[in-house]
Amino acid sequence: MNDLLDDPVWHALAAAPDHLVIRMPRAARFIPDVAPFFGVEAHDLEVYAQLAPLLGGSSEARLFTAEAIEVPPGWREVSRRPIRQMVLPADVALSAVARSLERLGAADVRDMLALAARADPGPFGPRTIELGCFLGIRDGSRLVAMAGERFTFPGFSEISAVATDPDYRGRGFARDLTLALASRFRAAGRTPFLHVFPDNRAAAKLYESLGFVDRRELQVVWLAPA
Repeated sequence: MNDLLDDPVWHALAAAPDHLVIRMPRAARFIPDVAPFFGVEAHDLEVYAQLAPLLGGSSEARLFTAEAIEVPPGWREVSRRPIRQMVLPADVALSAVARSLERLGAADVRDMLALAARADPGPFGPRTIELGCFLGIRDGSRLVAMAGERFTFPGFSEISAVATDPDYRGRGFARDLTLALASRFRAAGRTPFLHVFPDNRAAAKLYESLGFVDRRELQVVWLAPA
């Protein structure tokens, strides 16, 4: 079952509701307002022929791959970055979260987009919240921290969009949000996992302190039509 984690986007797309995904027989993508990620069944010419029509108004396709891939004919590589995939082992105990956390909903999207612009947690769109549970922390009416669920498929849920306003860092907000989501996923019978770029050392240190361990390195590849 852990092999599903080798291609988290493809399996998340397969499990996502139809209204959040645009599908071809061997390729798929999230709708642009949800996430910029694409998935493919395999890396062959037939699949990439199906990938091209999915671009629509998007300038590029973002893929997660377990192994290095050759750029197919008709495409060019815009960017390629390694990313650490970390999982929380079942025997790691999770601390209770004493802080009050707010379940975020559609009415909070404007505040979430503003926080994402300030904190830059990675891709976050006006409908990303539809992928799963998002939790937040407010100071008065101001949303100052959030985290939520992105790639979910049988047995696994990814913690993503971990964001803290720069003026509020160092207060343990990201820690509590990550713990709360991990506990929620475990209670639902799913293993928590996440992704972090190697140069984001502060985030990696936090996740390691909570018990997350490296599973493997993946590649995030941006491809555009040549």
